Amino acid sequence: MEGLTTRQAARFLDMATMGVKPQELEDLLSLDDRQAWISEQVNIDYQRHVERTQYQQQQRGEAQASQDMRVCAWFDIALWGSAQLRQRVAFALSQILVVSDKDANLAAHPLALAHYYDLLSEHAFSDYKSLLYHVSRSPVMGHYLTFVGNLSKQASGVDPDQSPGSDAAVQYRLVSPQPRWQPTVGRQW
Repeated sequence: MEGLTTRQAARFLDMATMGVKPQELEDLLSLDDRQAWISEQVNIDYQRHVERTQYQQQQRGEAQASQDMRVCAWFDIALWGSAQLRQRVAFALSQILVVSDKDANLAAHPLALAHYYDLLSEHAFSDYKSLLYHVSRSPVMGHYLTFVGNLSKQASGVDPDQSPGSDAAVQYRLVSPQPRWQPTVGRQW
């Protein structure tokens, strides 16, 4: 037991969720253990964005899903879903591993974008290397970085766009522990 005050619990939930709700605050205060709350959140079942987007489509009686339906599904899950920590982490990851519905290749594919966000949600608590593995193989990321449809230099005569591989390598280097520089006597730089 931590002896959390209401202010401490509210601040914690403000940082770990998509917004403090009175019931969640009461639940955390009665639990009085942030680590136990995190453990519960990591193991809680969560709603998928593809399913919620399809639900939005069904409720509106539309033949195809739209970006508006995908965004509404995101808000439904982010604001009212029970897996709040997962949604907060997935949101943070979406700010790092960016794709956009403003891209001409993706604008007409709301379910593909919902699936990409589900990928971020699914791997929110995995290691970063595993997350990058799945993101770099995502068709949505391939389209966003114009990797899909690239031909080899031999076939096209120009260097192919290699953004996904190089971007993933840069991302991984950003989080990988770097060896400490050790000065060596007599070394020429």
